[in-house]
Amino acid sequence: MSMRRAGNAAMTTTAVATDRGHSPRRSCVACRQVDDQRHLLRLVADVAGRIRIDDLGREPGRGAYVHPARSCVQELLRRRDALGRALRRNVVLTPPVADALARRIPVAASPALQDSVEERKGNKES
Repeated sequence: MSMRRAGNAAMTTTAVATDRGHSPRRSCVACRQVDDQRHLLRLVADVAGRIRIDDLGREPGRGAYVHPARSCVQELLRRRDALGRALRRNVVLTPPVADALARRIPVAASPALQDSVEERKGNKES
């Protein structure tokens, strides 16, 4: 007779997944480079189509990811339809919303982070 319980099986599966050191991979909406989720910023749209930054990664709804780097934020603002396609919603990035997004990402002006993102992109292309 088996002593296996459903609760123990779930714990074992979770423990095995964390032991592997797996980090989810996501694509940046702006530059389309795949990177670890922890290196990207998650954006979500509410029912009204307003964009929010999901700091904890737990907001309900479909999310889109962008590098918190100046070049990616600028590209996202240039390709305004990319965010709407990724979120599968009608979203409008009006100038006030775009300014708020740029201000909300304090590291977007950081040259050190920009260099780090460019370095990771270069390593993946090689």
